[in-house]
Amino acid sequence: MIMKKSLFTISMLMAVSSAVASPWSLDSCISYAVEHSLQVRQRIVEVRQGNVEVSSAKSGYLPTLGAQVSQGWNIGRGLTSDNTYADRNTSNTQWGVNLSLPLFDGLNTPRQVAYAKASLAASLQQLEAIRDNVTLNVIAGYLQVLYQKELHQEALHQEALSSYEFTRRKALLEAGKIPEIDMLEAESQLVQVLLTVWLIGFVAVLGWKIGSHLNFRTRILRDASPITDSAVLAVWRQEIESARFRKPKFKLVTSP
Repeated sequence: MIMKKSLFTISMLMAVSSAVASPWSLDSCISYAVEHSLQVRQRIVEVRQGNVEVSSAKSGYLPTLGAQVSQGWNIGRGLTSDNTYADRNTSNTQWGVNLSLPLFDGLNTPRQVAYAKASLAASLQQLEAIRDNVTLNVIAGYLQVLYQKELHQEALHQEALSSYEFTRRKALLEAGKIPEIDMLEAESQLVQVLLTVWLIGFVAVLGWKIGSHLNFRTRILRDASPITDSAVLAVWRQEIESARFRKPKFKLVTSP
Protein backbone atom coordinates (compact mmCIF):
# COMPACT_ATOMS: atom_id res chain seq x y z
CA MET A 1 0.00 0.00 0.00
CA ILE A 2 1.44 3.38 -1.03
CA MET A 3 1.72 5.67 1.94
CA LYS A 4 0.34 9.18 1.65
CA LYS A 5 0.44 12.08 4.05
CA SER A 6 -2.76 13.05 5.76
CA LEU A 7 -5.00 15.48 3.94
CA PHE A 8 -5.11 18.00 6.74
CA THR A 9 -1.31 18.20 6.73
CA ILE A 10 -1.36 18.96 3.01
CA SER A 11 -3.97 21.64 3.66
CA MET A 12 -1.84 23.26 6.35
CA LEU A 13 1.29 23.20 4.24
CA MET A 14 -0.56 24.72 1.33
CA ALA A 15 -2.00 27.37 3.63
CA VAL A 16 1.37 28.47 5.01
CA SER A 17 3.44 27.96 1.88
CA SER A 18 4.92 31.12 0.45
CA ALA A 19 4.28 29.78 -3.05
CA VAL A 20 0.55 30.29 -2.63
CA ALA A 21 -0.65 33.59 -4.07
CA SER A 22 -3.04 34.31 -1.19
CA PRO A 23 -3.07 32.67 2.26
CA TRP A 24 -5.81 30.14 2.96
CA SER A 25 -8.35 30.76 5.67
CA LEU A 26 -9.42 28.09 8.14
CA ASP A 27 -12.65 27.52 6.20
CA SER A 28 -10.68 27.04 2.97
CA CYS A 29 -8.41 24.46 4.60
CA ILE A 30 -11.40 22.58 6.06
CA SER A 31 -13.29 22.61 2.75
CA TYR A 32 -10.26 21.34 0.84
CA ALA A 33 -9.51 18.58 3.37
CA VAL A 34 -13.12 17.36 3.53
CA GLU A 35 -13.53 17.46 -0.25
CA HIS A 36 -10.34 15.49 -0.96
CA SER A 37 -10.50 13.06 1.97
CA LEU A 38 -10.54 9.46 0.73
CA GLN A 39 -12.52 8.31 3.76
CA VAL A 40 -15.18 10.98 3.20
CA ARG A 41 -15.51 9.96 -0.45
CA GLN A 42 -15.88 6.31 0.54
CA ARG A 43 -18.66 7.21 2.98
CA ILE A 44 -20.41 9.27 0.31
CA VAL A 45 -20.38 6.24 -2.00
CA GLU A 46 -21.85 4.14 0.83
CA VAL A 47 -24.61 6.72 1.36
CA ARG A 48 -25.49 6.65 -2.33
CA GLN A 49 -25.53 2.87 -2.25
CA GLY A 50 -27.82 3.05 0.78
CA ASN A 51 -30.26 5.28 -1.10
CA VAL A 52 -30.32 2.75 -3.94
CA GLU A 53 -30.99 -0.09 -1.48
CA VAL A 54 -33.88 1.84 0.09
CA SER A 55 -35.44 2.44 -3.34
CA SER A 56 -34.91 -1.20 -4.25
CA ALA A 57 -36.57 -2.37 -1.04
CA LYS A 58 -39.55 -0.07 -1.59
CA SER A 59 -40.00 -1.47 -5.10
CA GLY A 60 -41.14 -4.72 -3.44
CA TYR A 61 -44.55 -3.07 -2.96
CA LEU A 62 -44.95 -2.49 -6.71
CA PRO A 63 -46.81 -4.93 -9.00
CA THR A 64 -44.90 -7.10 -11.44
CA LEU A 65 -45.87 -6.93 -15.11
CA GLY A 66 -44.62 -9.44 -17.68
CA ALA A 67 -45.30 -10.42 -21.29
CA GLN A 68 -44.25 -13.27 -23.52
CA VAL A 69 -44.57 -14.11 -27.24
CA SER A 70 -43.67 -17.35 -29.01
CA GLN A 71 -43.82 -18.42 -32.65
CA GLY A 72 -43.48 -21.96 -34.05
CA TRP A 73 -43.40 -23.51 -37.56
CA ASN A 74 -43.99 -27.09 -38.70
CA ILE A 75 -42.76 -28.00 -42.19
CA GLY A 76 -43.19 -31.50 -43.71
CA ARG A 77 -45.74 -34.32 -44.11
CA GLY A 78 -48.60 -34.61 -41.70
CA LEU A 79 -51.77 -36.62 -41.08
CA THR A 80 -54.93 -35.13 -42.58
CA SER A 81 -58.56 -35.41 -41.44
CA ASP A 82 -59.29 -38.24 -43.89
CA ASN A 83 -56.50 -40.38 -42.42
CA THR A 84 -54.02 -39.75 -45.21
CA TYR A 85 -50.62 -38.08 -45.28
CA ALA A 86 -49.95 -34.93 -47.24
CA ASP A 87 -47.27 -32.25 -47.51
CA ARG A 88 -48.26 -29.17 -45.51
CA ASN A 89 -46.76 -26.27 -43.51
CA THR A 90 -48.26 -25.04 -40.25
CA SER A 91 -47.42 -22.15 -37.91
CA ASN A 92 -48.35 -21.54 -34.30
CA THR A 93 -48.28 -18.17 -32.49
CA GLN A 94 -48.73 -17.73 -28.74
CA TRP A 95 -48.62 -14.59 -26.62
CA GLY A 96 -49.57 -13.65 -23.10
CA VAL A 97 -49.46 -10.91 -20.48
CA ASN A 98 -49.26 -11.50 -16.73
CA LEU A 99 -49.64 -9.12 -13.83
CA SER A 100 -48.91 -9.96 -10.18
CA LEU A 101 -49.41 -7.83 -7.09
CA PRO A 102 -47.99 -8.91 -3.71
CA LEU A 103 -50.70 -9.00 -1.05
CA PHE A 104 -48.83 -10.56 1.86
CA ASP A 105 -45.25 -11.86 1.94
CA GLY A 106 -44.86 -12.47 5.64
CA LEU A 107 -43.81 -8.84 6.30
CA ASN A 108 -40.62 -9.47 4.36
CA THR A 109 -40.85 -6.28 2.28
CA PRO A 110 -41.51 -3.91 5.23
CA ARG A 111 -38.60 -5.44 7.10
CA GLN A 112 -36.30 -5.03 4.11
CA VAL A 113 -37.34 -1.39 3.82
CA ALA A 114 -36.72 -0.80 7.53
CA TYR A 115 -33.33 -2.52 7.34
CA ALA A 116 -32.31 -0.44 4.30
CA LYS A 117 -33.36 2.79 6.04
CA ALA A 118 -31.43 1.85 9.18
CA SER A 119 -28.32 1.08 7.12
CA LEU A 120 -28.68 4.40 5.32
CA ALA A 121 -29.00 6.26 8.64
CA ALA A 122 -25.86 4.53 9.94
CA SER A 123 -23.96 5.47 6.77
CA LEU A 124 -25.05 9.11 7.16
CA GLN A 125 -23.87 9.18 10.77
CA GLN A 126 -20.54 7.64 9.81
CA LEU A 127 -20.16 10.24 7.05
CA GLU A 128 -20.77 13.09 9.50
CA ALA A 129 -18.36 11.52 12.00
CA ILE A 130 -15.61 11.31 9.37
CA ARG A 131 -16.23 14.92 8.31
CA ASP A 132 -16.08 16.07 11.93
CA ASN A 133 -12.85 14.12 12.46
CA VAL A 134 -11.22 15.69 9.40
CA THR A 135 -12.44 19.13 10.48
CA LEU A 136 -11.01 18.74 13.99
CA ASN A 137 -7.67 17.59 12.58
CA VAL A 138 -7.52 20.63 10.32
CA ILE A 139 -8.45 23.01 13.16
CA ALA A 140 -5.81 21.48 15.45
CA GLY A 141 -3.14 21.77 12.75
CA TYR A 142 -4.21 25.30 11.83
CA LEU A 143 -4.04 26.49 15.44
CA GLN A 144 -0.65 24.86 15.84
CA VAL A 145 0.62 26.75 12.80
CA LEU A 146 -0.71 30.05 14.18
CA TYR A 147 0.87 29.36 17.56
CA GLN A 148 4.26 28.54 16.06
CA LYS A 149 3.98 31.62 13.86
CA GLU A 150 3.42 33.81 16.91
CA LEU A 151 6.41 32.24 18.65
CA HIS A 152 8.52 32.83 15.56
CA GLN A 153 7.47 36.49 15.33
CA GLU A 154 8.21 36.99 19.01
CA ALA A 155 11.64 35.41 18.59
CA LEU A 156 12.40 37.64 15.59
CA HIS A 157 11.34 40.69 17.58
CA GLN A 158 13.60 39.66 20.43
CA GLU A 159 16.43 39.11 17.96
CA ALA A 160 15.97 42.63 16.58
CA LEU A 161 16.06 44.10 20.10
CA SER A 162 19.17 42.09 20.97
CA SER A 163 20.91 43.16 17.74
CA TYR A 164 20.10 46.79 18.47
CA GLU A 165 21.38 46.46 22.04
CA PHE A 166 24.54 44.76 20.77
CA THR A 167 25.17 47.57 18.28
CA ARG A 168 24.53 50.24 20.92
CA ARG A 169 26.89 48.68 23.44
CA LYS A 170 29.54 48.19 20.77
CA ALA A 171 29.41 51.88 19.99
CA LEU A 172 29.61 52.75 23.72
CA LEU A 173 32.53 50.37 24.14
CA GLU A 174 34.42 51.98 21.26
CA ALA A 175 33.76 55.38 22.86
CA GLY A 176 35.13 54.06 26.15
CA LYS A 177 31.90 54.65 28.11
CA ILE A 178 31.22 51.02 29.19
CA PRO A 179 33.52 48.17 30.25
CA GLU A 180 34.22 45.22 27.94
CA ILE A 181 32.26 42.87 30.21
CA ASP A 182 29.01 44.58 29.17
CA MET A 183 29.89 43.96 25.52
CA LEU A 184 30.46 40.29 26.19
CA GLU A 185 27.13 40.15 27.98
CA ALA A 186 25.35 41.63 24.94
CA GLU A 187 27.05 39.09 22.67
CA SER A 188 25.92 36.26 24.93
CA GLN A 189 22.33 37.50 24.90
CA LEU A 190 22.35 37.75 21.11
CA VAL A 191 23.64 34.19 20.76
CA GLN A 192 20.95 32.96 23.14
CA VAL A 193 18.22 34.69 21.13
CA LEU A 194 19.50 33.26 17.83
CA LEU A 195 19.64 29.81 19.39
CA THR A 196 16.07 30.25 20.66
CA VAL A 197 14.84 31.19 17.16
CA TRP A 198 16.50 28.13 15.68
CA LEU A 199 15.17 25.88 18.46
CA ILE A 200 11.58 27.11 17.98
CA GLY A 201 11.76 26.35 14.27
CA PHE A 202 13.27 22.93 14.91
CA VAL A 203 10.62 21.99 17.49
CA ALA A 204 7.81 23.24 15.23
CA VAL A 205 8.96 21.18 12.24
CA LEU A 206 9.70 18.11 14.33
CA GLY A 207 6.36 18.30 16.13
CA TRP A 208 4.56 18.73 12.82
CA LYS A 209 6.21 15.66 11.32
CA ILE A 210 5.55 13.54 14.41
CA GLY A 211 1.90 14.62 14.54
CA SER A 212 1.43 13.86 10.83
CA HIS A 213 2.98 10.41 11.25
CA LEU A 214 0.85 9.55 14.27
CA ASN A 215 -2.32 10.72 12.55
CA PHE A 216 -1.53 8.72 9.42
CA ARG A 217 -0.66 5.64 11.49
CA THR A 218 -3.94 5.90 13.39
CA ARG A 219 -5.97 6.11 10.19
CA ILE A 220 -4.22 3.08 8.68
CA LEU A 221 -4.56 0.86 11.76
CA ARG A 222 -8.16 1.88 12.43
CA ASP A 223 -9.62 -0.67 9.98
CA ALA A 224 -6.62 -3.02 9.85
CA SER A 225 -7.08 -6.78 10.26
CA PRO A 226 -4.53 -9.55 10.96
CA ILE A 227 -3.05 -11.52 8.05
CA THR A 228 -4.41 -15.09 7.85
CA ASP A 229 -2.67 -16.31 4.68
CA SER A 230 -0.38 -19.16 5.72
CA ALA A 231 2.12 -18.49 2.91
CA VAL A 232 2.48 -14.83 3.87
CA LEU A 233 2.79 -15.72 7.54
CA ALA A 234 5.52 -18.24 6.75
CA VAL A 235 7.56 -15.55 5.00
CA TRP A 236 6.86 -13.19 7.89
CA ARG A 237 8.16 -15.68 10.46
CA GLN A 238 11.23 -16.31 8.35
CA GLU A 239 12.01 -12.59 8.23
CA ILE A 240 11.45 -12.28 11.99
CA GLU A 241 13.92 -15.08 12.60
CA SER A 242 16.42 -13.53 10.18
CA ALA A 243 16.19 -10.23 12.05
CA ARG A 244 16.66 -12.15 15.34
CA PHE A 245 13.52 -10.84 17.01
CA ARG A 246 12.72 -13.17 19.87
CA LYS A 247 9.32 -11.88 20.98
CA PRO A 248 8.21 -9.10 18.64
CA LYS A 249 5.41 -6.91 19.98
CA PHE A 250 4.22 -5.92 16.52
CA LYS A 251 1.89 -7.98 14.30
CA LEU A 252 1.44 -8.36 10.57
CA VAL A 253 -1.80 -6.70 9.50
CA THR A 254 -3.40 -5.45 6.32
CA SER A 255 -5.34 -2.22 5.86
CA PRO A 256 -8.07 -1.72 3.22
